[in-house]
Amino acid sequence: MTVQEAIDYIAQTHGLTLPEIAVVLRVSERTLQRWVKGRDRPTQEHIDRLELLIEKGAEVANALDNIYIDIMKVSGSESQEEADKSESEGESE
Repeated sequence: MTVQEAIDYIAQTHGLTLPEIAVVLRVSERTLQRWVKGRDRPTQEHIDRLELLIEKGAEVANALDNIYIDIMKVSGSESQEEADKSESEGESE
């Protein structure tokens, strides 16, 4: 399986985007694109991670979804706190 095939498989089967795959592999998105285009080759460590991602991709995708949900909850609560603060400041004027 080529790097391109592995990345396509991970994206299609597990629903991960290229930026998410890059994060999991601990490389930049640009490096990942160089691998896909054949301009560079991954190290054995990265090949091992790629194989693990093929095997465990669904678990990784779920973990990333949970992280995203948690971030959105925090972001949403901060936005609500700011709105509440603005509203209370307007009432005190």
